[in-house]
Amino acid sequence: MEIGNWYVNPELQPEETAKRREAAQQWAEGVNEVAEKTQDPEALDLINSVLSEIAIGQPDAERHLVPIQGPEQPTIVLVPLFAEDTDINNTTRMILDPHSFLAAYYTEDKPGRMYFNAEIVLSPLLKGILMLHEAKHAELYETNQFREGKELDHWLEEVATFEFEFRLLQELCGQTYKALMSREVPRFIEEYGDKDGRGGTLPKPASIDTTTIDDAFGVISSERERQLRKSIVWMDVTFRMLDDIYATTADRDKAMFLRQIYS
Repeated sequence: MEIGNWYVNPELQPEETAKRREAAQQWAEGVNEVAEKTQDPEALDLINSVLSEIAIGQPDAERHLVPIQGPEQPTIVLVPLFAEDTDINNTTRMILDPHSFLAAYYTEDKPGRMYFNAEIVLSPLLKGILMLHEAKHAELYETNQFREGKELDHWLEEVATFEFEFRLLQELCGQTYKALMSREVPRFIEEYGDKDGRGGTLPKPASIDTTTIDDAFGVISSERERQLRKSIVWMDVTFRMLDDIYATTADRDKAMFLRQIYS
């Protein structure tokens, strides 16, 4: 996965864009590291398709996106975001919000655009996982999946991308992650306490022992990364709990769960 250099915007001075190129390269390297460590077929397919011809852009209030550098026909545009970009549009405000669940976000276009928060310090593996999650959205858009005009289409697409992300985490972390799931899923089921199909109350992300997560994920790079890890694991445990409790309706229940926490 490499950033193309067929085109370099002559309107921009190199010093203006150096940090954006560096940030994009770091996230791209994270993708390569995840794919190399897991040899996951879907991750490798994404590198060879939607991530095969990468361009870099920067947000602009008037022109929406200004190209920085890229190949002749990019398959996707990476848009690193910094503090000075916060108030450009709703997407930049959402991603740069310090309380946001999101560190990266894909928007549908031709080519698609992948925005990410370049201000937060994250480990290469987490950058790679988050970018592959958004690349999965790009693939589903390109192949016209989950676009039947049904109420939960968007959220069922999110279910598919998160389950891909969770599988990568397990492949990266191995037995420690499996052991974490084996402990947490029964606890969630017990504390959720579904009452004859009427639903219960989910344990909070804070209830997951951070030390256990750090043991599973390895070296942590920032407090924001700790928060992201906890939210990701919380969602994975919740998905597995829904699979166990509501086997016949699990996908719909997962979609409704995601709609509730993100809407």
